[in-house]
Amino acid sequence: MEIKTFVKTLIACSQKVCCDEVVLCQYSRRRVYVYGAVYAAGNTYIMVRPRNTTATEGSRVKLSCQAEAFPNNVTYDWLHDGRTVSPTGRKTVYADGSLVLASVDVEDAGWYTCRPTNGLGLTPEARAYLNVTCKLATSREIY
Repeated sequence: MEIKTFVKTLIACSQKVCCDEVVLCQYSRRRVYVYGAVYAAGNTYIMVRPRNTTATEGSRVKLSCQAEAFPNNVTYDWLHDGRTVSPTGRKTVYADGSLVLASVDVEDAGWYTCRPTNGLGLTPEARAYLNVTCKLATSREIY
């Protein structure tokens, strides 16, 4: 069974017993039983990982990161070269996990790490590299 299918089914479960057209699952003592497999409630799973990106200086960049968990109260932390990304006028972290840089600068180049969590279980992470190229000056800008 794919993790994506498992997580969507898992989120649909109540704290007693639930079933849908595909899977019957039962919640008991922080464990969820799906087709006889045991998965720990609380773990967060990254469903959409950020991708390596090349952008021109001054352009808008969106790094996607989407996760699912049980319970589904996922929040996202982003790191740039190991340091926490603080939301500013140029940098925004959205509820869906996306990090948007409104106008990239050469200093924004580097490794970006997404860490989604619901406060329980393991905190996974996914990394992507942002390469920023310099904008070429046109002849009008030179004179």
